[in-house]
Amino acid sequence: MVGRSKKRVLVGLMTAAALSVSMFVGVGSVSAATEKEGGRCDKEGDLSTGYALICEKKGTTLTWVNKTLPKGTYKVGSEMLLSGAAAFAGVPMNKGVEKAVAEINASGFLGKGAKIELITRDSAGKADLALAAVNEFVANKVSGIICCALSSIAGAISQVAANNQTPVIIDAAVLPGLAKPPYIHRTVIMTGAKNGVQWQSAQAMVKAIKAKTVAIPETSDNQGMVADAVMYKEAVTAAGATNVISIKTQAADTDLSGAASQIIAANPELVIPAMLGGPASRLVKALRDRGYKGRIVGNYGLSDQTNFAIAGASLAGVVMPVTFNPAKPINKLGRDIVKWWKSENGGALPSAYPGMGYTAAWYLAIAMKNSGDGSPANVAKALNKIGRMDSVYGTVRFNKGQIELARTAKPIFLEWQADATQKEWNGK
Repeated sequence: MVGRSKKRVLVGLMTAAALSVSMFVGVGSVSAATEKEGGRCDKEGDLSTGYALICEKKGTTLTWVNKTLPKGTYKVGSEMLLSGAAAFAGVPMNKGVEKAVAEINASGFLGKGAKIELITRDSAGKADLALAAVNEFVANKVSGIICCALSSIAGAISQVAANNQTPVIIDAAVLPGLAKPPYIHRTVIMTGAKNGVQWQSAQAMVKAIKAKTVAIPETSDNQGMVADAVMYKEAVTAAGATNVISIKTQAADTDLSGAASQIIAANPELVIPAMLGGPASRLVKALRDRGYKGRIVGNYGLSDQTNFAIAGASLAGVVMPVTFNPAKPINKLGRDIVKWWKSENGGALPSAYPGMGYTAAWYLAIAMKNSGDGSPANVAKALNKIGRMDSVYGTVRFNKGQIELARTAKPIFLEWQADATQKEWNGK
């Protein structure tokens, strides 16, 4: 963390009155005393806390420079899932983006009189609408695009923007290999990576109940979920499962009775849906309604409270790995996100989605501030200088455009309770 070579300090949610204390941190270990304009710094491209300052070479000296954008309006495109099967994720993610933009504009973060104009388009999870949105953003010469929540369309859509030299921040899609600097970056922790938290949760449950037969239903028209299914099969097999059953479903399925019947006929000790949250919730309900008593392990999509409106108490006992536990946030930023969300939503806890949208928007805004002119090409260059930042997940870093946990973190396994609350899983 910049300015904290001896200890890390996680700082809180930015507000219009206190943007000088930021949630974001740069790369390096520079004394806090030098974090002022004109002060010495020790690594080119480092960003001060809040990214108000960037470390640049002035002659033979590295110096903190306060970059701001000229007065004016800078457009940002945001392709969101505000309707359709994945709206349960897209709506709260969009709220996170909007909150970040409101803070940025109210605080003058980009520079005096410099503001973001957010252009939001609903793709409803349809590739043609997403492509139309991205083409519109490019035509409007936006500084950058926040987009591509669904893995099924993320690769092609983000590449269209990249081909037009417009930077993209992927806010939710989990298909491996999507980040491709300098133009395509991703602010999603890859929970489905080998040895990641989803891998660990699957193995932990196999070992806890000594499962031999495992059913893995997948959303087969979503590439990210297909990749997760492959990962799960490898994970449970390595943990001792000897019979892995695959079941195909579709993202738009509302009747999961057929898949549930196939699973019950196979009589697995464990079910691991590699599915989007809504369909997974319907499958859980269909399984419980038909008497399935075995264990179920889902992904973080099942942790959203909207799933309880679908499946109700059928979710009790379902275990989910998450990188953000709203009941026990690890830093002030997380606590403030929870406080804001609860105040806006009748006391309900947030899922990971608002923080995902919020993080993507701030990541892009930091690059815009340090781009010099807000042009897409220079924003892309600035994105590639961002090394570390603090987030609701704790400290994260960027490795070839992909966000990662910057230090080893214990995975968090939450378990649904019958009263719609979630508690940490006790391992049994």
